[in-house]
Amino acid sequence: MKEQLTYKPVREIITPSGKHVLEFPKMVTGYVAFKINAKKGDTIKLQMGEMLDKNGEFSMANIQCRNKKTITPLQMITYICKDGINEYRSKFYYGGFRYILIESDAKYNLEDFESVSIHNDFDKVSTFDSSNDLINIFFENTYNSTICNLLKCLLIVQLVKEQVGQVMLKFSLKQQLSLSIIQLFQENILKI
Repeated sequence: MKEQLTYKPVREIITPSGKHVLEFPKMVTGYVAFKINAKKGDTIKLQMGEMLDKNGEFSMANIQCRNKKTITPLQMITYICKDGINEYRSKFYYGGFRYILIESDAKYNLEDFESVSIHNDFDKVSTFDSSNDLINIFFENTYNSTICNLLKCLLIVQLVKEQVGQVMLKFSLKQQLSLSIIQLFQENILKI
């Protein structure tokens, strides 16, 4: 898994309730990076999410599990600045997002931020194009969603490839994952 593509925000949205949200051109699995000039003690709070609700407000409703004790996942970063240039690149965290809710004491510009897409290297073995723009958009969204959502599954398949052998490569990814997911967890995941 490594950094693949970076995207700058396309705009800053001020929601009806007055919150500031950065919108990126695409949904990614990855992290947000920034480089900001700030004063010591300035705080930058970022929350990554996938959507705006029907009222135009930042929302985590499509990915959060809510109960009385906790709300997960938060997909939140709180960064306390030093005096001068502050740079942030995650070494441990990644999540899915297209929008970032931002609260900042430090002044910032759109150019200060980027989303960094991470996933495994893979060979793109085919392409698709039709005369219907909606079908092309559907295909592109499906392709991007596959890259974002199969990151962990691809890692699991890679983990067991040596033990199970090359025969797994003859099956589709869906078949590979369906073969013995319980066995994979018992024999490989739980031993990590």
